[in-house]
Amino acid sequence: MTASPYSQILMQAGSRHTPTVWQLAPFFAQSKSNGTGYQPGTDIYVWPPTTTQKTILMTAPDNPPRLNTLVPPGQSLSKEHEHELLDGSGISREFMAARGYYTATRRSEVPEVFPEWQRRLGLVVPLHSPDGKTVGYQLKPKKPRSKGPRYETPAGSRNVLDLNPLMLSALRNTAVPLWITEGAKKVDALASWGRCAIGLSGVWNWLLKGGDPLPCWRHVPLQGRRVYIAFDSDWRTNPSVQRALARLVAFLEGQGAT
Repeated sequence: MTASPYSQILMQAGSRHTPTVWQLAPFFAQSKSNGTGYQPGTDIYVWPPTTTQKTILMTAPDNPPRLNTLVPPGQSLSKEHEHELLDGSGISREFMAARGYYTATRRSEVPEVFPEWQRRLGLVVPLHSPDGKTVGYQLKPKKPRSKGPRYETPAGSRNVLDLNPLMLSALRNTAVPLWITEGAKKVDALASWGRCAIGLSGVWNWLLKGGDPLPCWRHVPLQGRRVYIAFDSDWRTNPSVQRALARLVAFLEGQGAT
């Protein structure tokens, strides 16, 4: 397997580790890391996920692309955040505007779904489910909490798969290859290069707490579709990421992806 040119796009978009791009079909056969055909031990890949025994019924209509409606009136991006997204992450203005990034300069401008203890000034990142309706948020604080994450997710909220709203029609077309990556900025960087991508807020966050797939998957047609997984390269040393990757691959194959 050879490295994808889109690894550089993903790295620019904000990965702390050089991303690794996997084509789904040969995942179990060979690692891209050293070209030796190394295959991690079976303790990593022998995982009996209940999700592989279920078929996710695709129920979504072919919704047209929709523009962002989540930016509060009068809100905009600071010059710093605009530079971060345009130049630092390689996101086009079109896809940046469609998502609805904005800068919260007062705590009252942070979406109400964040509890008081999470409210900080920073970059607000709306998340858009493939169902075309459900939304979520993340917040990149200018000054993170002590030992807090780089991106805050509202405490107690349900995870959603994330898609740039302009890519809804592409998502419905199984002839269009699908990319799965981590984080909204990488989703939008890929979209800016014409690649249809969905994002996870964490490598395990495509599942509900009980282990079933998120309801959003009902709106992602996978049968016969080519899928690429682009996780950060810490999968090589992080057993939890390895398990999450293996389980996601098993789920996707169970839904007919290639």
